Amino acid sequence: MYLILSHKEAEIRNLEEAARLDIKGGSIYRWAMIVGDELTAIDVEDGDGLTGEEALECVGELPVGFIKNWN
Repeated sequence: MYLILSHKEAEIRNLEEAARLDIKGGSIYRWAMIVGDELTAIDVEDGDGLTGEEALECVGELPVGFIKNWN
């Protein structure tokens, strides 16, 4: 599942979730991010940690604009 936000919103949301979970180690982020030209898709896996509203905004597949940026 992917939550698609502006670049800044995605970074902030991902950092907030990592801080909430007190994640230690090599990453400061909770989820992987796929940066598109204008938006960022956060790969929220099964949605654990999302608010109800965020879960409703998720999409099952990356929109076309993100495909070229996926490695």
